[in-house]
Amino acid sequence: MARRLQERWKIRGTLEAVQPLHVGGAQTVAETDMPLAINGQGQFYVPGTSLAGVFRHWLAEVFDEDNETGGLGLSHRLFGWQATKGNSGNQASDDGWASFVLVEDGLVNLPDGVAFPQILDSVGIDRQSGAAANGIKFDRAILPRGTTVALEMTWEVPTPSNSHLKKDPNETPAALGHLLSQLQEYGLQLGAGGSRGLGQVRLHAEPIIAREDWSSRAGVLNVLKSRGKTSASPHWTPKQLQDRLPSLKPKLPPELDVTIQWRPDGPLMSKAPFDGIAVDALPLLSQDRDEWTMFLAGSSIKGAIRSQAERIVRTLLGERLQMTWPDGSRNDRERHRRQVEVPLIREVFGAAAQRAANISRETTTQAGSLRVAPCYGLNTRSRSGWNSIILADAVDPKVDFVAGATPLSQAMSDFKPSGAVQKPRFEAATHVAIDRWTGGAAESLLYSGFEPRHVEWDPLRLTLQWSRIPTALRHPALALVWLLIRDLVQNRIPLGFGSTRGYGSIAVEAIQFETRGTAIDELKWWNGHRLTAGESNGVLTRDNLDKFAASHEEAFDELQLHWQAAIEDGLPRSTDKEPA
Repeated sequence: MARRLQERWKIRGTLEAVQPLHVGGAQTVAETDMPLAINGQGQFYVPGTSLAGVFRHWLAEVFDEDNETGGLGLSHRLFGWQATKGNSGNQASDDGWASFVLVEDGLVNLPDGVAFPQILDSVGIDRQSGAAANGIKFDRAILPRGTTVALEMTWEVPTPSNSHLKKDPNETPAALGHLLSQLQEYGLQLGAGGSRGLGQVRLHAEPIIAREDWSSRAGVLNVLKSRGKTSASPHWTPKQLQDRLPSLKPKLPPELDVTIQWRPDGPLMSKAPFDGIAVDALPLLSQDRDEWTMFLAGSSIKGAIRSQAERIVRTLLGERLQMTWPDGSRNDRERHRRQVEVPLIREVFGAAAQRAANISRETTTQAGSLRVAPCYGLNTRSRSGWNSIILADAVDPKVDFVAGATPLSQAMSDFKPSGAVQKPRFEAATHVAIDRWTGGAAESLLYSGFEPRHVEWDPLRLTLQWSRIPTALRHPALALVWLLIRDLVQNRIPLGFGSTRGYGSIAVEAIQFETRGTAIDELKWWNGHRLTAGESNGVLTRDNLDKFAASHEEAFDELQLHWQAAIEDGLPRSTDKEPA
């Protein structure tokens, strides 16, 4: 028997990726370890199940799930549920209903000038040698920032007399209004790698929201005459939908956003996975809408910060950590897993899935509570300029190299990014390895490196998701984030490629703290604080941080007490229970 509907809401819009996006597919390809989802027509797309899962999770997170209807929350009432007969057999019963929300697959539209996705390389670091860990290299295909995804969904409202929900029928449109407002103002994380700076999408423009009346014969005939065209119906706004049930209020999870204004103190870049014609080490570029620009992936920034966090915890715990370095006879993945099992680090930075047969439950996949955004070079956007540098020869065979500039140096000098306030300066530095026997240049070990200077970058953006941290480790996690901020200010965390060769040094100019979501005592006092140097060089120092801590002495004393107590207890690991 068909379900009786009171009304139906049709939504059409466009989601825009404000960060690179990866929604994986099931196919196996030779080009990458983690390909993108492709439909039967060979088009990139986002499955409707992926979109529906994100929407359902957000509703479950922000609305109170405890209610009088058998413990079923709003997400269950809208997206459906099915009971099971018992824990042992896990066999489904007839209790439940199908989803009242229908989400279509979203076709992907790449930005102008972009024909193919980008392949982003990642590598695990061996904690003993500091070099790339054996067998931990992988890559994934990503869609660049500016990619759009078509959004089309239908929210059905059943009649109160024939509804399992036993709720106000205005609950459905009100919940939809809050969801659309979230997508407009802040966006949601879609796909994989959310804590590594991937997947944030927002509504590109005002969505088309139309109501279909199914409560009367006249309403049904009007729907059939319009043939499903939303343009034929009056359009609504998210605010009008929310006003259908003003008592329905979302409870956003608390988060602490840290925005760090910085500049390179010398050459800084991530290295591209390929060599140029004249330069061996080229910068990693990303497609940003219709231009190319220098790029620091969120995974690269997060990896550098995580390395310093592990160093802090290992130093404080010392022998109590009982760290052992597995010998080479073990599986490479198992060896690397044992290296990164450090208390508190797992809860803050996350842990990947393990496939070894002897892995216990407490080492399963865990999402990190610290989200790190990628950084783009603001004054290095130029498709034609980068093409000239990558394809330039070191020497023009038609011109005496002593008489004038080389094609490479000319290309670097002519670099003209679009809309740049300050022109960056690029140099190609030549390096050679020394033969330890003769003291001269080693044969066949001459190489060159690209050195970008005066590049302006996006701010570093760190987000601590409070509700994801186990209760016992929330204060220690906040203290660890403060220690990492201190080390960034003191230039103890280099970023990008070649940090042992003079690359990657940074200078922090300002730090802004903002809180979002539910106001809680541990976070709300951080809100709105901004740290600036107030000096001629415009660079923050340890003294600036000490003054800030002294001006909030009570809060920092409490944070220090929690940190010291956790260290003395050996930083207890998280349990299988959900955080309170």
